[in-house]
Amino acid sequence: IFQTLTNLVDVYFVGKLGGSALAGVATSGNISFINMLITQTLFTGLVTIVSHAVGRKDFEDANKIYSHGIFYGLIFSIIVLIAGELFIDSYLRSVVDDRETYLRAKDYLTWFIPFLSLQVIYTSLVAPMYAIGLAKPFLYINIISQLFNVCLTPIFINGIKNYIPGMGVSGASLASFLSGVTALLLALYYSTFRLKSLKIDLKLIRSNWDVFRRIFKVGFPSGITFLIYFITTGAIYWALNLIGALQQAGFGLGSKIGESILLPAMAIAFACPSIAGQNYAAGKHERVKKTFVITLMMSTILLSISSIICFIFPSWLPKYFSNDLSVISASSSYLQYVGLSFPILGLIFTMNGMFQALGNTIPTLISAAIRMV
Repeated sequence: IFQTLTNLVDVYFVGKLGGSALAGVATSGNISFINMLITQTLFTGLVTIVSHAVGRKDFEDANKIYSHGIFYGLIFSIIVLIAGELFIDSYLRSVVDDRETYLRAKDYLTWFIPFLSLQVIYTSLVAPMYAIGLAKPFLYINIISQLFNVCLTPIFINGIKNYIPGMGVSGASLASFLSGVTALLLALYYSTFRLKSLKIDLKLIRSNWDVFRRIFKVGFPSGITFLIYFITTGAIYWALNLIGALQQAGFGLGSKIGESILLPAMAIAFACPSIAGQNYAAGKHERVKKTFVITLMMSTILLSISSIICFIFPSWLPKYFSNDLSVISASSSYLQYVGLSFPILGLIFTMNGMFQALGNTIPTLISAAIRMV
């Protein structure tokens, strides 16, 4: 819910800067799917194999995985920074013709790419915590960082007269970056000084082929689905580029709102793998089945309500984020149709979580590939 609030605040203040700013942020923000290829690979792999180790009562293996996982988080965060600098310009030029939209996208990426790099490190640090069912401390950390983001976004975008110059769209990404720094520092403090069940062994923050193979085997098929989302969304931006920047802005606004609506149900589904994974490894299969049923009911009911709202009142949210009628019309049309898929996505999220708990994410990859086609 707090992540949804943050997304909507970002979209609200960026939308007030005009259609080009909204299109630029939405187009450049699509690269987050590439980053999620990495973070989801790490998150899925670490949650699954750590939860299995805990289910087997093998805490030595869980600690080993935790420490080696942090090493891979650091390595991939550096890769994100380097790749962002090398390839982002080529991506933007392939999907954006409008110069103003291109410039706003470049401005936004100034701090957005470092923010994505922080997300990789943060994921490797906290994923094992979720695997052992320790979600509450990181709930508080996320709430603090999201509130920090919400407070900074309007200040950095619009500025404060005589004190802070308005930064436009780059202010939105700077607010995200500083909230990411806050979350990472708080997570480091908790894992170093407060955590009892798992311990970071500095000697084990190094490469380990066996741990990497186990993470990759479970996590990569799940992570590659976000590469598919990147390709699909990139193709949409490319096609809309032939029509105009306002259509790109409308789609970007609609997809941002749609993603925000999905986040609470995704949060429910993300809780499923650690609970089901521990019980699966412990041989308690009836509890695995109950986890599936309850998760499915919660996420599907929530998204069915959202679907009805989007279908009946498609312009309810877009009109608050843009003054351009073309942008609002495109965004409303998108939400009205995409909302029809929300109840099915509740089933997909739940199934993906269960496959992750069982350590077999190949069906998740096949499902995403079918959706892309």
